[in-house]
Amino acid sequence: MRQTIRLLVILALVYSSNAQAQNDSLFLDLGRIKLRKEFTQATTIKGSDLERMPFTNLTEAINSWLMGTLTTKNTVLYVVDGNLLNDINAYSVYDIEEVTLIQNAMAQVSGAIQQQQLVLVTTKRKTSHKAGICSAGQLFGTGREAASGAHDPKFSVNLYHQYYLSLYQNRQRLQYGISLNYLRDVYPQAKNDESAYNPPLHIDRFRVQAYLTTQLGNHNTMQLNIGYAPQRMAEKVSTNDPREKTAYTYTNRQPLFMPSLRLHSVILKNLNNDLSVAYVPGVGSTQESLQGFYLYGTDSFKVRNNINSKDRLQQLVIRDHLSYIKNLGAWNLEPSLDIMYKKLKKKNETNSYSVNDNQSGINPVQTSTSFTSYGPVKIYLLTPSLTLFYRNIFNVQAGWLQNLSHRYSDKMKRTFPFVSTSLDVLRTFVPAAKASVKLFASYATGGDFADIQDTLKDFVPVNQPVNAAFPYYGTAYDSAWHMMTAGAVFHAWNNRLMINYSFERRHFNTAMELNLPPNYTRVYMPECRSYTHRLGVQVKIIETLQAQWLSGINATHMKNEIYAPFLIPGAAVKTTAWSGGWVNRLRYKAILLGCDILYYPDAMLMSRTSSNITMNKTNAWLLQNLYGGYQWQRGKLKGLEVYAATRNLAQSDKYDLSDGRRYYGIGFKMCLNKE
Repeated sequence: MRQTIRLLVILALVYSSNAQAQNDSLFLDLGRIKLRKEFTQATTIKGSDLERMPFTNLTEAINSWLMGTLTTKNTVLYVVDGNLLNDINAYSVYDIEEVTLIQNAMAQVSGAIQQQQLVLVTTKRKTSHKAGICSAGQLFGTGREAASGAHDPKFSVNLYHQYYLSLYQNRQRLQYGISLNYLRDVYPQAKNDESAYNPPLHIDRFRVQAYLTTQLGNHNTMQLNIGYAPQRMAEKVSTNDPREKTAYTYTNRQPLFMPSLRLHSVILKNLNNDLSVAYVPGVGSTQESLQGFYLYGTDSFKVRNNINSKDRLQQLVIRDHLSYIKNLGAWNLEPSLDIMYKKLKKKNETNSYSVNDNQSGINPVQTSTSFTSYGPVKIYLLTPSLTLFYRNIFNVQAGWLQNLSHRYSDKMKRTFPFVSTSLDVLRTFVPAAKASVKLFASYATGGDFADIQDTLKDFVPVNQPVNAAFPYYGTAYDSAWHMMTAGAVFHAWNNRLMINYSFERRHFNTAMELNLPPNYTRVYMPECRSYTHRLGVQVKIIETLQAQWLSGINATHMKNEIYAPFLIPGAAVKTTAWSGGWVNRLRYKAILLGCDILYYPDAMLMSRTSSNITMNKTNAWLLQNLYGGYQWQRGKLKGLEVYAATRNLAQSDKYDLSDGRRYYGIGFKMCLNKE
């Protein structure tokens, strides 16, 4: 069967010929399957609405738009331009066209298993202008506040800054562009007389993205993308206590390289083919060293420790998507076949060196080397599906994902069915209605197919502050996880009002550690169920030539049940959480305003005393993003935008929704386009 997959991919290349190309703007590419956009429940954010907030991880900017504090960097799986391997943080925010949360069980087919949210990112590629140049920059002072209820130390003030430049040109048969970005962020450190940070923990991140799109012949299109994001995270800390002098240095390097190639062609009329190849070598290294002098009474000794580690996560994905559409009057039938080959190999090598010099003259030297290897793992996936839709009113899509990889266990699951449907109730009876009431439902099973992304490091906590959503944890290979969604979207007022409700039920396994006496820890994979309700309301309160005001508010309720008989026999451990956000974007003539608020009602606050621990509820909130700016619309400065912004300006005093970092600064953006 694997030979058949290779043959199909080759045939797709050989027999490309004349026909009309498929319109990609009609589809959402989830990485392993494509869905028609008009029949898929989703929440979309414009990239331009995120540009004025300083951040190093995109999740920091989108959580108030999606599911509040339940959207964390470890519960989001990103697919960039249909590519499952790309790290979104290797792209500048200025390269992003839009961000889309998929509210459909098909997310699990593309690797968003357990409680992961599938977020699609579309980068800027298509524009109506012939050529253009764009530059942008930000300069922010960064500080830090003490945690709620904690001692209030003084923190150092440092700088967050980034600079961006892009150029593009569109010709009749050739389009190309390149963007360059440098970002530096510094983590504020507590001031004291005992420690010195020179330099403090910081990130230096360079990002280069280049693309070239060209027509091969009259009907085939090739797109080449090259991304390179070398990053360095480092710090040096020294202590000045005469009895304990130490010098610690840490350096982590990640030269992330992400090339990909896509060929869109047509085999026959209405028979389209997309072949894509993506590769990530994933090389990284970390160096740590500690030198110390310790004096205890009359005894003294010196310590020198060095740890060097090298990591490599090498991934190759070859994917072919074949689709055909048959017009049957107002009805359309669309079969498709998605073929994927994935090769993954992971290595880690750690070398340590330790020397202890004491007064007795004994100089024991300890060295050690550890080596771990995973793979190579070869995964073969086949995903056939059939879509039937009637105008823009009704749709049903069904199919299955077939795992054709090597069978390593008799219990290994191979077949994962799915189905999705939608119906516009209002337009069923009134086809010309301007309003729309769409109902959605979907069901899918999924498994763990080693969907690991090589991501750049940052300062963002994995699950700060809410742990209601489980972080991704793989290895339950023999399980078939279930996901069901249902929802409704209401559009009215010439699409100025949108109400989006979705319900999601998941059945999966996650990892739990059980500590056994005397010092033994065992990892279990207990059965879990989650129930998530999300309601989002977005309205264009004002929409005129001179003024626009977009306001959106959302709330998400998540309930988890963990069935762990080794903890509570015959019962489930239950947790619940509420969270959401309120976002606003306002423009009046040349004036720009924006405000994002993150909230977490009924947050559990733990209080400790010498005798007991009490739990109380409190309402937590965070003024996450606030800015004001001015954009010239005519004259020599046309296209120039300047603004002042702040991040995490204020929050509730009893419960922290951030890690304490605050940003105050200014920014600009200037774009010149040739018509």
